Amino acid sequence: MSKIEDSVCEKIKQRAAIGKAKYGVTMERGDLFLVDWLTHLQEELMDATVYVERLLTDVVKYVEEKEIFEKQRDKHTTYAKHDGIRKPWTDEEAEKIVEWLEDGIKYREIALRLDRTYASVYALGTVAVERVKLGKHPLPPSRSERATGWHMSLEEYNAIEVLIKQGMPHAEIAARFDRPISTVKRILRGEKSKLQLEQEQEGEE
Repeated sequence: MSKIEDSVCEKIKQRAAIGKAKYGVTMERGDLFLVDWLTHLQEELMDATVYVERLLTDVVKYVEEKEIFEKQRDKHTTYAKHDGIRKPWTDEEAEKIVEWLEDGIKYREIALRLDRTYASVYALGTVAVERVKLGKHPLPPSRSERATGWHMSLEEYNAIEVLIKQGMPHAEIAARFDRPISTVKRILRGEKSKLQLEQEQEGEE
């Protein structure tokens, strides 16, 4: 036999031992009639049907979530795009995201409601919630709204790096410094030289 059959046989032996210990009899018992055996079989099959129903429920849920995921994956990343143009976030959308999250709505459902990607909604939502806790507007300032654009001083970089090492959530750090969460993640990856190079390039402009 193969290892598969060996495994099945071993499990049968284990169940037989458990049954013997629990009921004090084996399948060779002679105190049951045909109707009794059929009744036991029916009960076991009904239990099996319940297990199958539970598994079907899980499978259907998995398929539905997979379809939602694939629908979102097929969209453009970071921003929803229309006619090839990135669609920026609006104040109303940011406020809605915070409101829906407080109501217990999941990120994937919010993405469908706003016709946005899951990744973009999650990136904004996590930061927006933290901004509201700090008394700020949920929508972070855009590059044009920041006096220095996306330019980052070495002091700001080092401060963010310290908070990362201290274990502060990335979304909270982004909210504190009015930065997108992607910037915090870049610092986490140690892209200091790249940030400094961008600063030098902006300075030359």
